[in-house]
Amino acid sequence: MAASLVQLFLEAPSVDVLDQCRKVDLCSIADHYEISVSRSWVKAEIKQVVLAVRLARLQLEAQSKQAEADRECNLRLEIRKMELEAEVQIRRLEKEEKIALAHVQRPSNGVSSAPVSPTSLAPQTDRFDVRKNILLVPPFRESEVDSYFSVFERIAITLKWPKEMWPLLLQCKLFGKAQEVVSALSLEDSLKYDCVKYAVLRAYELVPEAYRQKFRHHKKSTNKTYVEFAREKETLFDRWCSATKATDHDSLRELILVEEFKNSLPERMVVYINEQKVLSLSLAAVLADEFVLTHKTVFSTPRNENRSAESHPNSQPNRSPGVIRNSKEKESRRWRDVIGLADTVLAPLFSSENVQVSLPVPLVGSDTESAVHQEVLDTGFCFGSSVLSVDQWCSSACLSSVQSEGRPRVFKLFAPSV
Repeated sequence: MAASLVQLFLEAPSVDVLDQCRKVDLCSIADHYEISVSRSWVKAEIKQVVLAVRLARLQLEAQSKQAEADRECNLRLEIRKMELEAEVQIRRLEKEEKIALAHVQRPSNGVSSAPVSPTSLAPQTDRFDVRKNILLVPPFRESEVDSYFSVFERIAITLKWPKEMWPLLLQCKLFGKAQEVVSALSLEDSLKYDCVKYAVLRAYELVPEAYRQKFRHHKKSTNKTYVEFAREKETLFDRWCSATKATDHDSLRELILVEEFKNSLPERMVVYINEQKVLSLSLAAVLADEFVLTHKTVFSTPRNENRSAESHPNSQPNRSPGVIRNSKEKESRRWRDVIGLADTVLAPLFSSENVQVSLPVPLVGSDTESAVHQEVLDTGFCFGSSVLSVDQWCSSACLSSVQSEGRPRVFKLFAPSV
């Protein structure tokens, strides 16, 4: 009788059967459902624990089944939505085909043209069944955008899908940010697979520079083996090469050389070169030189040549025109050296600031002033009354001390008197 009650409860659990069970039966039921009970408990306690645990498990199972049913329902709705979108696209293409056929068959200038059969216009479209092949398109996942296109292309090539149908099949599976980007394209671009692919990859920031950074910064995690880490590194490198179209030794050589070259440049210059999408070292070097020349500060000579002489009438008492001309040329060369030094050192340090470089007229006076100016030119820059070397300018402590003086954006450079 005891065994029959336990078996009856296991086949059809009910409170009535549980009330008829003895303490031994309740312990057997608890062992079957892996419920921890003590043999020292009274019958009522064991019954209460078994009933509570069993009800909780039944509730969890019901919730799990409901969630699974909801997922299946949502999946069916999504598939139906894609099928409807595909039907709309097919009808639109059929309408465009009829319009094109009508234009071809319409006589022009009174001369009747020969009838053109629809099969001769688009033989591939008539034989291709979108409804059947759309089920073979892999589902789109925003977390695996970079590998999705390679899988899609492999399937399309294997099944010999027409290239002009790739965008249509692809757009039926896109959602989220990818769908928004594709919908923003023009009608002509949305029918080109390469345009659609580039737009989606760019929306998820999967450009060559992003692949390069992922490859360089990818580190091994503690829960992965070195074999897995090596495979991930290999995959990231292949994606970087694929994005830059480095398929042979020469293109791979240029890729590595350009990267090493950009590592030696200031950040502003690297951004400029990346914007130009440079793939060769020679072109990157030319653009770097153009950037330096474009951003180089140019200062005109003072309009009043005599202002310096008037402030220091005894500095140059007797000079012939030839000596004065040579002195001006020498002074001009000094100014160019100072300007180049300012552009080379100050601009990279304060690329985000609106740096104003002040180059006053060189003072021509006593020997002491000339010595100070000569020291400034030889050692570095002068801010106010402080003479700072290039190494001091590059240190953060010096930068903070200069900024604390209340004039962080104005720098004065003095050239020596000639």
